[in-house]
Amino acid sequence: MTTTTSNVRSRWNEPTKYERWCVSSLGRVYSDSLARVLRPWLSASAGSLVLDIGCGPGLAMEQFFSTDSEIIGLDCSLEMAQRANSLSRQTARPRHFVAGTVERIPFPDATFDVAVCINCLEFVEDREAAFDEIARVLRPNGIAILGMLNRHSVWEWARRLRRPFSRQAYYQGKFFSEADVRASCEQAGLNVAEVKTAVHFPPIPPGPLRSAYDGVDRWVWRRSSTAGGVILCRAVK
Repeated sequence: MTTTTSNVRSRWNEPTKYERWCVSSLGRVYSDSLARVLRPWLSASAGSLVLDIGCGPGLAMEQFFSTDSEIIGLDCSLEMAQRANSLSRQTARPRHFVAGTVERIPFPDATFDVAVCINCLEFVEDREAAFDEIARVLRPNGIAILGMLNRHSVWEWARRLRRPFSRQAYYQGKFFSEADVRASCEQAGLNVAEVKTAVHFPPIPPGPLRSAYDGVDRWVWRRSSTAGGVILCRAVK
């Protein structure tokens, strides 16, 4: 029994594959691109109660959110929630994390001021239930900030080429179009206030060209392109 417990504990105390990707050249420029949209949107969440859905190891909390917000992380993986909790306790402001799915969020109605869900909805089985649940846990006039990989982008083309050769969840997901995002929000009772795209570069590690990727991304982003790899939506309940 001691060995089993030790093995489980070692898994959520060690860096995950996702964390290693985040610190890669592609992961860093990807995160920087999302931040250009998310930080201004989330700056208004200061003092709010925020639910971070699909939080993974909790890295987004430190990168995008206001330090004045009270944030609860939710992930469908118990081990990932434990990993996030372990990392959070190493910071000056430990957060709270729970295990649960976006299709059945384990909180009462009208609990949160803001619900954030980035790169999660592409991989759930019941999208309608997921959007309904996000709307349910928001208070009146609450804000949903959603990010989904874009079906009309080079990221989707690259995924289709590799999908027959990989069983990873990423390749089995279903990306969104902007029309999908708007329709899903409307059906759940969320009024779309703003839609933007981010990640205007291919899913190829830039290596020493990271600054070039960043420069191109900034240039395209300023021109309000709709062809970015990630669709970001801000909606109001």
